[in-house]
Amino acid sequence: MAGWLVLHPVSQAHLGMGLFNIRPHDQKKTVYLIPSGDMVGEVHRQLERAGMDQQAVSVHTFDRFVRLMASAHPRTLMTPVEQEWLVRQAVSRVEADGKLHHHRHMVNKSGWLTKVEGRIGEVKRTGIRPGRLLQIWNQRGLHLMELGLIYQAYQELLQERRLWDHEEPYLEGMERMRRGEAPLPQRIVVEHVPDLSVLQEQWLIQAVTQGVEVSLHLPWDHRRLRLFRETARTVERFRRRGFRVIKQQDAMSASAKTPLLHHVEEQLFLERPQIQEGDPSIQVVAAAGVEEEVDRMVARLKEWLYHSNRPLSEVAILTQQPERYHPLLFPRLQRAGLPIHTSYRMPLASHPMAKTVALALRLKGGYKDAWRHLLDSPYLPGSPSYRMRAQWRRLFLDGEVPSKWEDQLEDAEHPNGVESFRAFLSWLQSAPVEQTWAGWLHWFEEWLRPLRPQAKTGTFPMEEWQAMAADCRAWEGLMEIRSEWGRIFEHGRWGTLSCDWTSFVAALEGALEKSPLTVTPGRRGGIRILEPNQVRGRRFAAVFLLGCAEGCWPRPIAPDWLVPDEERLRLRGEGVELATAEEQRNRQWVPFFQSMQAAEETLILSFPAADEAANPILPSPFLQELTRVVPSLQKQLDPAPMTWRDCATAEQGLSQALSQVNREALHLSPNWEGWRQVLPWNSNAAKVRIWAARVQTEQFRWGPLYTAFDGVLASSIQAKAIRSEMEDTVWSATSLNQAMQCPFHYFAARLLRLTPVEGRQTGLTPMERGEIMHRILCRFWDRYRDQPDKLLQKEEPMSHLKRVSEQVWREEAERKGWAHMPVWVRLEARRLLLRLEAMVEHEQLWRGKEGATASFRPRWLEWGFGLGRDEAALRRGEADPDSLTSPVALRLNEAVSIRIRGKVDRVDMDEAGRYILYDYKSGAAPSARDVIAGYHLQLPLYLWILEQEQGLNPEQAVGAAFYTSGTRKGDGLPGDNRNQGLWRKEEAQQVGISSRVGGLLEKDAWEQVQQALRQKILQRLQELKSGRFAVAPMRACPSTCPHRTICRIDRLRMSGKEGGKSDETDVGSTGGC
Repeated sequence: MAGWLVLHPVSQAHLGMGLFNIRPHDQKKTVYLIPSGDMVGEVHRQLERAGMDQQAVSVHTFDRFVRLMASAHPRTLMTPVEQEWLVRQAVSRVEADGKLHHHRHMVNKSGWLTKVEGRIGEVKRTGIRPGRLLQIWNQRGLHLMELGLIYQAYQELLQERRLWDHEEPYLEGMERMRRGEAPLPQRIVVEHVPDLSVLQEQWLIQAVTQGVEVSLHLPWDHRRLRLFRETARTVERFRRRGFRVIKQQDAMSASAKTPLLHHVEEQLFLERPQIQEGDPSIQVVAAAGVEEEVDRMVARLKEWLYHSNRPLSEVAILTQQPERYHPLLFPRLQRAGLPIHTSYRMPLASHPMAKTVALALRLKGGYKDAWRHLLDSPYLPGSPSYRMRAQWRRLFLDGEVPSKWEDQLEDAEHPNGVESFRAFLSWLQSAPVEQTWAGWLHWFEEWLRPLRPQAKTGTFPMEEWQAMAADCRAWEGLMEIRSEWGRIFEHGRWGTLSCDWTSFVAALEGALEKSPLTVTPGRRGGIRILEPNQVRGRRFAAVFLLGCAEGCWPRPIAPDWLVPDEERLRLRGEGVELATAEEQRNRQWVPFFQSMQAAEETLILSFPAADEAANPILPSPFLQELTRVVPSLQKQLDPAPMTWRDCATAEQGLSQALSQVNREALHLSPNWEGWRQVLPWNSNAAKVRIWAARVQTEQFRWGPLYTAFDGVLASSIQAKAIRSEMEDTVWSATSLNQAMQCPFHYFAARLLRLTPVEGRQTGLTPMERGEIMHRILCRFWDRYRDQPDKLLQKEEPMSHLKRVSEQVWREEAERKGWAHMPVWVRLEARRLLLRLEAMVEHEQLWRGKEGATASFRPRWLEWGFGLGRDEAALRRGEADPDSLTSPVALRLNEAVSIRIRGKVDRVDMDEAGRYILYDYKSGAAPSARDVIAGYHLQLPLYLWILEQEQGLNPEQAVGAAFYTSGTRKGDGLPGDNRNQGLWRKEEAQQVGISSRVGGLLEKDAWEQVQQALRQKILQRLQELKSGRFAVAPMRACPSTCPHRTICRIDRLRMSGKEGGKSDETDVGSTGGC
């Protein structure tokens, strides 16, 4: 029996295009395979209209049909929660066998396990077994070998538990076909699946060898190979396996589409498309941001429904980014009174009840701000009132339970406050430190019981009913996780395995992310909200495509670091087909085309023209392709301001009117009568005068000169006070970095003394972690000041490091009262020790290399200046006796000095007087490029201070570098620990620095870089003293900037400024801002 590939013209590539293979009253047993389960009903209706025998034709998705064929005794298909747990256990099994080295530090990192799970599925869909993959990856590096071992362990666990993932039925089904046991139909028809996996292709080919008639129906246009490149590859693969190719001719039947939509369907993505004039059947909406984009699209949808009088079921809203658009889209449609066919789902982890559970458990992990966030939750046991929770919050100003909390809770208004809080604390602290999985499961069920939503009676607004229903579904979701785990743990040996608190919390958080929560159920006959890959041949009267912006659609797909593109291409030589990043990006073309093709009367596309920081966003390349066919759409790519007619409320309309005035009427006079013409609905003269004054202020801000709104205070009264304060400034490396990176950042942090609201912290803050790291390293290195050769002994330094670490942590725990949180202290200590061991191991490696000079020994450890004298630190050996109590007056040139305070972490020196300066970093270090550019000045500053105050010869400086824990290379050894910094090229090899490091400088360059940095500092100091604190960052503003919420940067506004000039106009008369 042969197989056929039937290629249909794009105009005929609708849902059900393969039904012509089936004649009415044909009794041949047929299975019709479609891409999505929610298409089944529509195909059944087509079968009924065509008069076909629905007893002879069954409609399935590919996965469901294969599961039916795979086994006479089907296994259980794993839920996402169960699969995540199985992958976690596979990783634990490899780690327990001592075979996890490269990925050992990644196990607890967010997203890593999901990445591994995805790669296992991707590899398995190629049909390769673990044993064969391990043979291929045997000599390809430790990271790939470990991934192969995890895949092998995953398969073993799958067989032990007799579970199915989505790929396993294909493998078992093919084995069953080989034995002649599979109950195959006589005919299989497949449509709209150009992205078949290798497993699916193998399954269809084997079905043909078993005598099944197989036909695969795909859309095709030989003129548009850019669009159908994946289809072309599929056709070629099947052709090589004996499938016959049939090209259907265009029947030239009358199209249900408007002429313009039909023309675009035929011409889009052609190399030289035929141009056609636009009409209202295709529109583009360019909005100022995502929220405005959604608002405008909902307004267009309401307008279309009003004028067309078509049913809601004939409307589809599509977006490639549901996680971004659905939380905005669903509530707005509901407020507009438009029923939605699609259920609104989000991860259970996003619901406040689940967040409360995770946060309560994470308290043992040392969240600094956990108490405040937890006590904001309305889901606490006993349902304490808001007033009572507010009183509880006042107890936790320091993030810990005060010792005499009972006295502080005695309040006549809350006579049960003490007992309620005691019960709450008991609930929190009941979590065990370690338990078996089955034990954890039993504890978890009992622990959750007080959170169960209570039944309420009475009359409530619809929003409150919906919230209560969502709470009940969240509770059911938590119970479902418990049930799914119960199926795993309560039978067999897995429940008896030991599990610590960290592993349980990580597993629970993974399960919460994997579990879907239905926020609002769908309603039949409502609007469909779909993702592009769910369209595939469907047709709708109106289609609304959101998020057609560059970087959103198509999505940027970076090369996979777990299995890089280079390795993917190499695997093809072994018969393993893994898509590269470019191929995955190209696969997004067809879903966009099919989404556009789905519209028969109206197609409206939208994109946000700017992000939250007002940075411009370009339209999607797909939109640009559309303008090649309909050039008149190009005009619609420029964002136009909304009018009040597009808004639902008068307040929104007033705001939009003001926005329009700012853009189009900046030269209107302050005569408020003129403004009343612009704001016709507002007859209140006082209100209009206020709005007119605000518009004048906007005119001033948007003017061509730099002003006080931009941080230029040259003519301001405050400028003199600022200059006076700066004369007395004692700088630190951090404050000087801030001044160099962005003057406004320095102004906000140092002069206004604004501190950001701290977010939730896990364990220690970075500052606390760094302080403990410095204390440990100072004590450790003090031992090797006079005996650096002992460092090369393999075991002794590591034992010494461990003893010092344990001692410092004991002292820190006693000093800060951490005895009631032993778990997270132990976790922090373990993580930090791993980093410090990597640093010591690196030190041993480079000192033992051939050509390296091992005689460098610590000369100064924690040498401070301007920080006073800490006698306790001196007694503990955590400060250098040579430290200076007063700030250092660092000479930048003959005329200018600045006072600086700080601490040099470590300076190594050899017998010849050559020296190296190190600055420890517990996290990522600034790059050498940042240091040279003046973005991070700590290393050169400390080098200059050391030379000036200790009388060191600048010619004998070998280097100054940040010292990190580095990364493990393919051989498992630590590397790049000291790569980020400045090194003299001629001496770098002697201290174990590779010739490929970016911070290597020739002798002349060494001097030039330092001189250039001094000049940059002098220039910036002069600007600050003159009152110029402009928002002028050295590079793109980082998303982590603590002052981003008050920053006045606006690229659109700043683009019209004249460089460097300031306006001395007094802004006091502008009416404020």
